[in-house]
Amino acid sequence: MSDFFILEPCTSANGVEIKFKDKPIDLGKMERLIEEKGGTCAATTKVVLIAKLSGFDLSVYASGRIMVKSDKKNKEQTNKFCNLLVEQMSDFNCLVSVK
Repeated sequence: MSDFFILEPCTSANGVEIKFKDKPIDLGKMERLIEEKGGTCAATTKVVLIAKLSGFDLSVYASGRIMVKSDKKNKEQTNKFCNLLVEQMSDFNCLVSVK
């Protein structure tokens, strides 16, 4: 499991940020994970993937951070979702090893 933090950058934004320590994200693998888990991907570039999964809006950045937002989920649900997402990312090998 990779080192990561869950931050609340702005309480008015009703979202959190997952930041990985020195681990970029493979957006192609992340797209596959989201689609296999029943989510949808709206846009993908080399830099960012915009998606929806389990009632959350995701902005996944190749640099190693994910913005997670929802108007309908509380803080406990959001934290649970974030931890599950990180676990699934590990299963799908979405994190790139930097050497």
